[in-house]
Amino acid sequence: MSYDIGLYDKTFLKKAIDDDLGDYTVAPALSTTTLASIKDRLSSLGYAIESENPNCTEFIHPNAAWALQVAVFKTEIAFSVPYWDDADNAIAQAKIHARLLAQEFDLGLTDQQDGETIY
Repeated sequence: MSYDIGLYDKTFLKKAIDDDLGDYTVAPALSTTTLASIKDRLSSLGYAIESENPNCTEFIHPNAAWALQVAVFKTEIAFSVPYWDDADNAIAQAKIHARLLAQEFDLGLTDQQDGETIY
């Protein structure tokens, strides 16, 4: 189990929530410029690339004990925190960084664990 936060195109997320879509795999792709800027921003926040392929770049938070990962897909930025010993602090940090990226890049945010949405 993990704590997950997703960032999507703002218009898509609002419609998906309003329509109770439940399936976010149909989200539109984010622009390549936005994706590149998000990757740069994650690096500036101290995240390191853990793996990379044409479909996804995975980052890991500098505090390796948290195992906080961010996966940058073409349609979604996905924060994931496993429920480990210091999960509360890792989740708090994930929320801060997810909100920061949502604001900086005009994205919608959904945190289905606590019901928070931003769009």
